[in-house]
Amino acid sequence: MGIDSTKQPNEKTILDAFGLEYSTLSKTSCDDKNDVIMTDLQNKVIDFDRVKEEYLKRMEKGPSETPYSNDALFKIEDTWYFIEFKNGTINLKENVKIFNKIYDSMLIFLETVNKHIDYSRNNIIYVLVFNEESIDKKKISNLFDKNKYEEDKELFELACSEISPSNYRAALFYGLQNMKPNLDSTTAQFGLERFERFIFKKVYTIPKYAFDNFFNRYILNK
Repeated sequence: MGIDSTKQPNEKTILDAFGLEYSTLSKTSCDDKNDVIMTDLQNKVIDFDRVKEEYLKRMEKGPSETPYSNDALFKIEDTWYFIEFKNGTINLKENVKIFNKIYDSMLIFLETVNKHIDYSRNNIIYVLVFNEESIDKKKISNLFDKNKYEEDKELFELACSEISPSNYRAALFYGLQNMKPNLDSTTAQFGLERFERFIFKKVYTIPKYAFDNFFNRYILNK
């Protein structure tokens, strides 16, 4: 698309390439089929489903099968974030679809910004946000490790914890309001660990209830 490979791409690079405007995290998190929104956050993002649609329109002959795409993309400082929201149960079929979304989205992204795979490996973090209410359903993918999730659950809950007003003065004195558990030790579920240090710099799988605090504490204030 004529983008200079020596320049560092930003959100405007992609929006301008396809004539798009910003969307929001809330809009891109919407499960239209079940009318469920997985976050109320209004932060501006690129709707990557729209990017895929515009990308396909510019192909002289479309692919034999329509590619998949991740939900949201944004950049903070030098790091890009791809976000995928999954409200329903992630069975094995949906699990494979998530893999395909990653591969298809990366092909579109890298072609658009005129970069090699090592660019994504060093600059993109992938986050899957899943509905924890589906964990106990029998159809969940066998690539989900319930035991590992139970081990990680305490970290997710700590990441969501708020400082109580009664402890605020002490927290302020000791700087505890800036402390946060290290989520890098959590397990990337659904077999997504295979993409870490291969396609992405880091991969997180975050339960829906923890996402807003994860976004505010680990992305905006990393």
